[in-house]
Amino acid sequence: MKVIPKIPAFLTRPITMPPYRWTIFLVFWGTLVGVLAFSGWYAWFSWHRYEQDSEYRLTLESDMVATVAQKLLDGHASGLRFLAVQLQRADALHHLRRARTLLLDYQKATSNIASANLIAPSGQVIASTTAPVGAPLPNFRNNPAIWPAFQKGIQTPGMGIYHPLRGPLVGHWVIPLRYTIFSSARKPLFVVTTPLRFRGISGFLSHLPLRTGTAVGLIRSDFYIEGRWPVPQNNLSKMLAHPVSAEGALRQALQRDPHARHGTYAGTVAVGDHTYRFGAFTRLSHYPKFGSYLC
Repeated sequence: MKVIPKIPAFLTRPITMPPYRWTIFLVFWGTLVGVLAFSGWYAWFSWHRYEQDSEYRLTLESDMVATVAQKLLDGHASGLRFLAVQLQRADALHHLRRARTLLLDYQKATSNIASANLIAPSGQVIASTTAPVGAPLPNFRNNPAIWPAFQKGIQTPGMGIYHPLRGPLVGHWVIPLRYTIFSSARKPLFVVTTPLRFRGISGFLSHLPLRTGTAVGLIRSDFYIEGRWPVPQNNLSKMLAHPVSAEGALRQALQRDPHARHGTYAGTVAVGDHTYRFGAFTRLSHYPKFGSYLC
């Protein structure tokens, strides 16, 4: 005879819940879901607001850097123009000692100038503060790193700013500034160059009132770095000798809209420590081939 075990009655009773407990249950879970949804929305809103505030602050600071940098370059442009006119009045091509005296006076009066040089359109350096009159001086025609840009630049009025190079007359990294004096027939008579020390540009940027941890710099439209603070350690030549990588967020932002006065970006910046950063840039209105950036 098969014995069937008896199931206790309490196990077979239907589970019931008083109405008030259902109400409490629904209120609890509804409140929990609401709190979680609100927390998620608030976290998203706070992050979005933080991004907006950061972009606004970075744009203001980038505008400030661009304004200060523009005034710095305007000052050099005025000084270089004055020096070129003085050399022309002194008939510098035929009075080298007088020319060198004017060059030396200008270098002493202008901070962060590595040298001052008088150059013929042929590329021959005629007078320089780096060497006494009569000492052998180089011909830039023989320097492939300089000659193509020199040829193109001397045909352009106003101050020209070259990309960084290791100065052949001073032996360290400089940002060459150039001003050409033309004849009445619009032919170049001579060129004056006053290279800025790259360390001087970095020092100038380091004194700007920016927040701790902010990187700031100047960049050309061909993506060469013209100045940066802080200066990367042990790889200065690597940073200055070539345009910044096409994979960097800053370059991509500049390329997306080449005529934008302002812009922001986020991503890995291929300058310095190669870290993920928020950043902003501002193009200089007097020098459209240049822009300031912060990140």
